[in-house]
Amino acid sequence: MLDMDAYLRRIGLDPADEPTWQAVHRAHATTIPFENLDSHGGIPISLEQADLERKLVANRRGGYCFEHNLLLASALEHMSLGVEPMLARVRVDGASRQTRPGRMG
Repeated sequence: MLDMDAYLRRIGLDPADEPTWQAVHRAHATTIPFENLDSHGGIPISLEQADLERKLVANRRGGYCFEHNLLLASALEHMSLGVEPMLARVRVDGASRQTRPGRMG
């Protein structure tokens, strides 16, 4: 289960203020950077909740799209908001399509 107070502090919000989902979304997107260093270094990526929190929150690192989305989804779910994970793909020919996985990770 997400340590919401630690997450909020990581994204620069005060847990005592009970921030809105809009504030959480904005702060997450502008505070935690995109980073794909592990995948380029051959280090396996874990999408387990504890590993995401350790990397992005406790170790103050960034992450790639799945890591960001799962961590943000956990925060929104903690706020009692419904979250429906979706997977988008970009295709070389310019066409796009979306699929809905049962659960990412």
